[in-house]
Amino acid sequence: METCVGVSWMQLCAHLLRVTGEARYADEIERTAYNALAGAMTPDGSSFAQYSWLEGVRRLGEQHCGMDLNCCVANGPRGMMLLPEVAVMMGAEGPVVSLYTDGVWKLPHCRIEMKTDYPLSGLVDIRVEPGKAENFALRLRVPEWSEQTSLSVNGAAVAGVQAGTWAVIERLWKPGDRVWLNLDLRPRILTAADGARRYAAVVRGPLALARDARLGGSIDEPVSLGGGDLDPVAAPASIEMAFAASGGKVVLCDYASAGNTWDARSRYRVWMPAV
Repeated sequence: METCVGVSWMQLCAHLLRVTGEARYADEIERTAYNALAGAMTPDGSSFAQYSWLEGVRRLGEQHCGMDLNCCVANGPRGMMLLPEVAVMMGAEGPVVSLYTDGVWKLPHCRIEMKTDYPLSGLVDIRVEPGKAENFALRLRVPEWSEQTSLSVNGAAVAGVQAGTWAVIERLWKPGDRVWLNLDLRPRILTAADGARRYAAVVRGPLALARDARLGGSIDEPVSLGGGDLDPVAAPASIEMAFAASGGKVVLCDYASAGNTWDARSRYRVWMPAV
């Protein structure tokens, strides 16, 4: 879909998140942001593609109304600006953490600081700093794909964490309290068929992964992915993260990095022919 549509979808989900409090809307914001939106942005942040293809070469859209841009170039930044606004919000019972990223949020009566390299790893370190000891509930989103999630407060494990919901920690919070969240980034393999032809795609956490011509091998050759973990490997310049699959025979990168030379040097594909 167009980048404009992706941004509108994120804005709708942000509104529904506030109105309903359902974690699935934050899941959708995250999925769109890390893939369609980040993938549409040029590496220097100066422009946005009109469409985010699942294979091929990235390219800008046509110009509109006699201007050197189109509506997607104007709307892409709106999606980026939405992310810090919804990452950490204040609910009726306390802070609500919807997205995981480095940053500091100053809320009424409380300061939240996050340190993480997510989504490269699933570990998130959260410092909770109320102005004074105070009872409130801290809500943390557990994505629907995180089937095995661990959570602890000051080293003490929190039980009952379920995928697709909020982990609610209600306690007397004191300055310096620390929360560790570890999300389940085991890869999921998706399959599809077109007549006799079979295809596979790999998703890791919120990220769609892709083959890129810069990572070696023919991106059009059939693959046998099987199961098992992905092994992080050194990523070439301008690629954020890369992973080896199928015993090292196939190297994948995050969708946002795929194709980011914006020419045939980084031709890419998400859905791979499967054997």
